[in-house]
Amino acid sequence: MDWQQAENDGLVRLRIEPDELCDYDNLAGDSFNPEVNTDIQPHVLAREEREFIDKINRDGVWGIIIGEFWNGEEWIHADSVWGFVGDDWKDSGYDLNVKDATLAQLTKLEHCECCGRPKI
Repeated sequence: MDWQQAENDGLVRLRIEPDELCDYDNLAGDSFNPEVNTDIQPHVLAREEREFIDKINRDGVWGIIIGEFWNGEEWIHADSVWGFVGDDWKDSGYDLNVKDATLAQLTKLEHCECCGRPKI
């Protein structure tokens, strides 16, 4: 079963939620550190950092890719990735990883032969 079919059948979904626990140091890392990025002029790094901060303030930071599957009774969390600015998660590769992990767990789902309820 592929993601699109499972999504159309209401068996999987991706959710996006604000990442309220992110901090700037984790988001930026060494991206704008002139001691690490010696091949980029410090004034260019400073400009890029201002642009990054503007993007964070404008687009927010998100925990996406919360992959969930329907077990017949409730949505079950399969995988997630957090700390994306705006929609940078799209086509990042992480989206595919979460989809694959969610489908893998969906395909392992078993139900009781007697009552049909999902097995834990």
